[in-house]
Amino acid sequence: NFSLPRLFAFQDSNATSAVHKKVHTHLQKISKDNFFGYLAGMNLEKLNSYYLQVRIHADKSFYLSFLISVLGFGVILIAVIISFFNPTNVLITAIIASSGIIIEFISSIFFYHYSQTVRQMKSYHDGLLTMQKVLLAFTTIEELPDEKLKTQTMSDVILSLIKSNEIKQQ
Repeated sequence: NFSLPRLFAFQDSNATSAVHKKVHTHLQKISKDNFFGYLAGMNLEKLNSYYLQVRIHADKSFYLSFLISVLGFGVILIAVIISFFNPTNVLITAIIASSGIIIEFISSIFFYHYSQTVRQMKSYHDGLLTMQKVLLAFTTIEELPDEKLKTQTMSDVILSLIKSNEIKQQ
């Protein structure tokens, strides 16, 4: 559903509020006594909020890029039509066609910006997945009955997270 008011609106409140309610409900289920679950849940909520903002920005960037691209194509088409019906106005046709080409170039810059936003969105999504894995691991560890096993497993998980982070940085 494309509309100019939606394009320039600050955020899509329906999608944002629905996800925030879902995350908030999940956070309420996690006891504050479960420190790792609570901490990971709070981080997950913040990351999810950033993800939604980036997604909304990406949608707006795409629609604006598309709109400008269509405008540039229209200007070039007008230049072609003018040159077809009035071949003596070469200067006017060249100026109009050049304007259309410049508009298309600007549109390509916007599409590039859109692609960068999508990459950032993927990065946020990867962060959400990592956070979910950590949340699941730590909450599962806290439910272990044996304190020694809990400590050893926690140590193993932390070492594994550190190693995976070192591999990502290389």
